[in-house]
Amino acid sequence: MKRTLFLISFVLFSLIHINAETLKYTYVYLQERVKPTKPLGGHPRSPIECPETGIDGYTLYLSDVGYDITLVLVGNDGENVYTTFIPSGTTNVQLPSTLSGEYELQLIPTDSSYYFYGYVLF
Repeated sequence: MKRTLFLISFVLFSLIHINAETLKYTYVYLQERVKPTKPLGGHPRSPIECPETGIDGYTLYLSDVGYDITLVLVGNDGENVYTTFIPSGTTNVQLPSTLSGEYELQLIPTDSSYYFYGYVLF
């Protein structure tokens, strides 16, 4: 009985280890800001769920949060370097391999008064 329990435990822990090895990426810590273009006199809406975000090379991984997002990469000079639309349900995005240096990553939900930002280094 103990041997069977040991074998089952060993197999389960092996599977957990395999799953952890297949998802190797660097977590991107995101914070939220209020969009500067809110209605005059209006109050921002409640915050929405922040997507979990990671990066591996030029692939950005996102959790499915159920809303469309506009992704913007802002350079050190404040200029938008890259912009793309990410439909709901997308879990990874391939970024241009020509990027080099540090960028501010902005994830802007289409229907929210908030957006999320963090920093990525290529």
